[in-house]
Amino acid sequence: MSATSEHGSGDSLRDVEFPRVDQALREDVTRMGALVGEILADQLGADFLVLVERVRAAAIRRREQQTSTDELVALLTAPAAVAIDLARAFATYFQAINIAERVHRIRRRRDYERNGAAPQPGSLREVVRDLVRDGVGREEILALIARLRIEPVFTAHPTEAVRRSLLDKEQVLVKCLIADVDRQRTPAERRADQERMRLALSAGWQTADAARERPTVQDEMDHVSYFLADVLYPMLPVFYEVFEDVLAELGPVPPLPALLRFGTWVGGDMDGNPNVGADTVRAALAAQRAQILAAYRREIAQLERLLSQSLSRVGVDEAVLARLADYRARLPKAAARLKARYADMPYRHLLSLISARLAATATGRDEAYAGVDEFRADLELIAASLRAHRGEHAGWLALRQLLQRVDTFGFHLATLDLRQESGAHDQALAALLADPQWPQRD
Repeated sequence: MSATSEHGSGDSLRDVEFPRVDQALREDVTRMGALVGEILADQLGADFLVLVERVRAAAIRRREQQTSTDELVALLTAPAAVAIDLARAFATYFQAINIAERVHRIRRRRDYERNGAAPQPGSLREVVRDLVRDGVGREEILALIARLRIEPVFTAHPTEAVRRSLLDKEQVLVKCLIADVDRQRTPAERRADQERMRLALSAGWQTADAARERPTVQDEMDHVSYFLADVLYPMLPVFYEVFEDVLAELGPVPPLPALLRFGTWVGGDMDGNPNVGADTVRAALAAQRAQILAAYRREIAQLERLLSQSLSRVGVDEAVLARLADYRARLPKAAARLKARYADMPYRHLLSLISARLAATATGRDEAYAGVDEFRADLELIAASLRAHRGEHAGWLALRQLLQRVDTFGFHLATLDLRQESGAHDQALAALLADPQWPQRD
């Protein structure tokens, strides 16, 4: 993990000349490797780092010079505690290097887009360009996209249920490297980033990779929910923006259909797992429902602050005003909490009452939405009013992002795909649907 260790003669891979476009990757790899080495020395001592470097150098000689494995075997014949630390040391190093490589892919994509040259190989822009070159017209491409449905499915693998705390620390490394992706950070900012990465790696080293107990179905749910709610939910509008940006090169772009949905086996994988049944199906759906409703409420709170249009400054559709009056009557407690100083801001007040209905939906109260379509209709009322009153650049784009998320996730983050064995899923579903407390309307 040290960039200056000895590798022996004939160390050809150490002398590879990186292309200029990949020089930043080499710098990041060197930076991350050195940081991992510092942390290993800090946590386990200088002697342990020397051992790590000896193992690394021996492995390189074995690979590149075809030397005997005796040296490597002797180094690896160590007490169990040392062997575990060695395995974790190299795993930490490779994790850091893989993060640097992922960030470099972002850098290379940005380079392609900035240079305006040929599309990046494998990109959506290249696919569309190839279709046009092969004689496929704009209307046919749009017709194909209208039929396109993409549904990544998260599988149930307990061994991959990485702790949330470790995933959060990995995100710190990613954010610090992305912050300097164009090498525009000041020396002080780079030092601050270095300390943030040191903290994340050190705390990660001091955290067990997994709990001692065997991962439960709930652990799997938490793992999948991290990616659905914290990674995919925020980036979803970017997915559609990329599509629209590429298609705009062919002419005006109509509204895109909901191309993307997500599925998961977690909580419904009854293929040989005796711990999965009606209770886990219920728990998975309930957890997803709670997460997505909370995410919508957070986004609506942001929209409340954004959509501060005053009636004295701009028009608002009568349908919005009528819905606001209706909700004031139907939700008297929530209406009583509306601030009088925002009385001339109908979007803000209506969004606050929409949030109240989402809260009722989460707890099953009478004011709950009957289904996601009813919730979406409220949002579309506001969107239509914004479009009709010069609001395209005054909030409509932000509201459209929420609508895209609603079209993708509905009232659950993912479709629960039930895998069966010996009709187990039929029994589980029968038990679930027989439960009078379970809301079947979604």
